[in-house]
Amino acid sequence: MNQNHYWQKLEELLREYYTIIHTINKVSERQEQYIQGFLAAGRYLGIVTEAEQMTVIEGVHHDIFGESVEQRKSSQRTRPASSEDYYNVPTWLRKGVKLRFEHSDNDHINDLTIVTDLLARES
Repeated sequence: MNQNHYWQKLEELLREYYTIIHTINKVSERQEQYIQGFLAAGRYLGIVTEAEQMTVIEGVHHDIFGESVEQRKSSQRTRPASSEDYYNVPTWLRKGVKLRFEHSDNDHINDLTIVTDLLARES
């Protein structure tokens, strides 16, 4: 594996990982451990430095979440965990899921399509 292949695979792993977190707000421990091992292997083999890895991590994180890792951590700490108002808002709204209704060929059937920010960016 050369350095270019390493960067491509790292970015792919991070994009998948952060997209899942952004979409369902749940961390895959297995995937997280795999990424940690991939990061450690790159440093051990001398392909990359930790500073270079952090630059890529920050860039992908910012692409997916729209903010740096530190900003996101900070905003999660300041969000009131027990605020009743916060939890009165449906989860799908808090995560930015948008609904789009499309009329089907059948007059009495409406197709409910869930469109996340990820899908909106791909179109």
